[in-house]
Amino acid sequence: MKQKVILCTLCSSVLVSYAFYLPYQRSKPSELRYFDDASRYSPIDEWLDQEAYTQRQMEAKASVDKMEMIKSRIIGYNAASASQLTRKEVKKKTRDWIKKSGTIGQMEGTELFENLAGIKVCRESDIVGCIAYFWRIIVKDILQVDRDGRDHSVYMVVFPNCKALYTYDNLKLLNQAITLGSEICMYLGSEVSLTLFHPSYKNSPKMFSPERHSPFPTSGVQFRPNKNLMRELPKDNTLYVDKQRIYLERIFNSAAGSSPFEETGSASLKKEDNLNIGTPDAIIKMTQEWLDDNKYIENKDANQALKYMETTSGWFVSKAIMAEEAYADVWGIIYQLLKQPSEQDVISAILVAPSFSLYNAVEWRKFAITINAALKRTTEGKMKLELFHPEFVYAGKNRKCKDRRTTPFPTLQIIFQRC
Repeated sequence: MKQKVILCTLCSSVLVSYAFYLPYQRSKPSELRYFDDASRYSPIDEWLDQEAYTQRQMEAKASVDKMEMIKSRIIGYNAASASQLTRKEVKKKTRDWIKKSGTIGQMEGTELFENLAGIKVCRESDIVGCIAYFWRIIVKDILQVDRDGRDHSVYMVVFPNCKALYTYDNLKLLNQAITLGSEICMYLGSEVSLTLFHPSYKNSPKMFSPERHSPFPTSGVQFRPNKNLMRELPKDNTLYVDKQRIYLERIFNSAAGSSPFEETGSASLKKEDNLNIGTPDAIIKMTQEWLDDNKYIENKDANQALKYMETTSGWFVSKAIMAEEAYADVWGIIYQLLKQPSEQDVISAILVAPSFSLYNAVEWRKFAITINAALKRTTEGKMKLELFHPEFVYAGKNRKCKDRRTTPFPTLQIIFQRC
């Protein structure tokens, strides 16, 4: 009996050893295997197959992408995930949110707006670029829709690619920059409203205000245009009004009736210059001559207002007649200057606006102040403006300094200090 037990035990040991030995027989004997290695059940050739490895990697990536999609639906998009969407997809998701949240409509009477006039998608990745885009679409798109206006309509301007705007306070800053400028705008009328929509609106849960929690940072533009002014515009162009009419109105409403084109001082044009009066080249030439003649004041001290003139990298003549156009031009130049590659520590650009606020130094000053206030916040003080105007009056005690900024035309120098 004892011999049978010993024989059975011996046979069991052999069978167990053979069972563990079989997987290693199917692989190469030179490979080291571990008991807990799942791949021991497969031949080593299959285990190291490149195509199979690539397939597993693709399946793993697909799983990660699926999880990111689920996460974006629950938590919301960010700049990285939104950049993968096309412009059409961004508009569709925005429309879906509008429909589900009840932000726009006329069904229950509690909607914020009655109609959706349009959706604009900005692809800029920084705040300055978004502000420049905002003013550009106001001038080129929003103001061109119709002349009667849409009192209860809203234009949704979406910023899916700007990482900074996914912080709620930064979107508030952008809206404040636009709102400051709207105070001197004529086309937008006196009733301008910018409504914030944000994935983290007021940093509060979505359940409290679903109509304000948009999938992307969004600003809703609602305004009531000045209909009397709209009716006066030519049919073929709803933006540029008759310059002669504006010119006469400004002379009538201004104490200064002299024209900068009169031959007074060194900034005048001579017949041998062969330049048409009022052309961009003539305007730049007159301004440059004034700058050359006013580098020093009466006591031969340097004119501090022209401190950065040597850093000028470009001249621009704006066709702006109204504030909306002027804002679009200035912010476009600011954005170009910010993106311009340069090894210099300080670069600048000069904008001359011969048709805007020519006889209204107060309006031009307000215009510059609103831009400067936004630049201090959006560029951390790296960009600033120098202001010049034909009717500029120095507010200090030294009245001799008043001629330092009296250029022939309203002028701004945009200065960018990289360091």
